[in-house]
Amino acid sequence: MDKRKNSKNKLTLLVLLASCALLYLADSYLSSFQIRILNLAAIYAILALSMNLVLGFTGMFSLGHSGFMCVGAYTAAILTMSPASKELIYYMEPIIPALANIEWPIFPAIIAAGLLSALFGVLVGIPALRLRDDYLAIATLGFAEIIRIVVTNTVDPDSDQTRYQQQLGLCLPGYPRQ
Repeated sequence: MDKRKNSKNKLTLLVLLASCALLYLADSYLSSFQIRILNLAAIYAILALSMNLVLGFTGMFSLGHSGFMCVGAYTAAILTMSPASKELIYYMEPIIPALANIEWPIFPAIIAAGLLSALFGVLVGIPALRLRDDYLAIATLGFAEIIRIVVTNTVDPDSDQTRYQQQLGLCLPGYPRQ
């Protein structure tokens, strides 16, 4: 058994090193479009693995993954952006002062984003995991929709960015661009 475990550890380390080498080469030789496509493929692969983890091992069908992914992504984005760029982003205008002036390195921000997503997962999971079958899917889909609507509607209709979009015809007066 130890020999098999040792070979799995070596294979895992080899795949990790090959992935790092591939990322280095991709950054050096691929265009920004190709790198963007690889990033999206990696994000969707992680999402598929999380669906496999929940549905494959527990048999519970959950549709809230996109909401948790959104919470983590926005948390990491807010924590890693510079204060100057936070002022330029239109959905960040009503940001609280404690978040307006911080800029974290990427790895602590990713850990904080994962922890905040886990906290939301526990808060949603406590009542939702009492449900079974289609009802669990509906409850978790509801959470994902709540997060989507909150993120969509955090735009201040009176912001300069929204007025600029209205002048260009990108959104109607009084309605943020969606």
